[in-house]
Amino acid sequence: MAANYNKSLLKDYEKLLLETERLSSAVKYQNAIIKELHATINNMAKLLAGEDEQINKLM
Repeated sequence: MAANYNKSLLKDYEKLLLETERLSSAVKYQNAIIKELHATINNMAKLLAGEDEQINKLM
């Protein structure tokens, strides 16, 4: 009886471990996407600032 219970607990633990690893990978992927978005936004802001400077020089 106890052996079956322990096997069941072990299976549950293994499932939780796999799910944790899957979620960890998903979070790492999302963090990479967020970093790329930040870089893109920063580059766009720099481009816009440069355009503002050029417009100000023309005026």
